[in-house]
Amino acid sequence: MQRHAIDSVKVIENISALKDHVPIVRHHHESFDGTGYPDRLRGDAIPLISRILCVADAFDAMTTNRIYKPRKTKNEALNELR
Repeated sequence: MQRHAIDSVKVIENISALKDHVPIVRHHHESFDGTGYPDRLRGDAIPLISRILCVADAFDAMTTNRIYKPRKTKNEALNELR
């Protein structure tokens, strides 16, 4: 699972229209406390757009049915994000 950020970068890095988005994709699973991946960036070292994408991705994951977990309500997801 943790490879998908790097694998996604490999898909887009040679597409000229997406080159500027490589850092966003690469760092969208970093954590503010430095425990994320792939580079264990922390705090403001994580691009702002990556931090925003991380929140959107987490909200989507929580509010979408998964094989391993039923979806949460929007309010439950918002409470968890807070």
